[in-house]
Amino acid sequence: MIYLLILTYWIYFVGEGITEGLTWKANWIAYLISPRTYHIWRIVENLGVTGALFIIYYCHPENWLIVSLPAMVSGLIIYERLFCVARYNDFFYQKTSKWFGFPHPPVGLELILFTLSVIMILTLTI
Repeated sequence: MIYLLILTYWIYFVGEGITEGLTWKANWIAYLISPRTYHIWRIVENLGVTGALFIIYYCHPENWLIVSLPAMVSGLIIYERLFCVARYNDFFYQKTSKWFGFPHPPVGLELILFTLSVIMILTLTI
């Protein structure tokens, strides 16, 4: 059940990353983005959130609280990379904007953090 929870977190971040990327892309080239495509990814995003909430409701807190942090860290990295794919058509695009005043980490660091988060999830759940 806990792996299903992690999967729903990741499904949410996949949907969120792509819809955000399409939203920002729409500011520049709106005619390239199909409303149908956009709304399909919104459905994916909402399925992830709904699934996560449903599973959390039926899990014991000690089971899901401990893996939520590494699952969300890895999910945020999935979000960032898919945002870059949807917005810039480049998985390895390095964002230059600031996030709450902080620069975005280098892509290599994101990939290392993703790997460490997955290792942490596996360590906590095996």
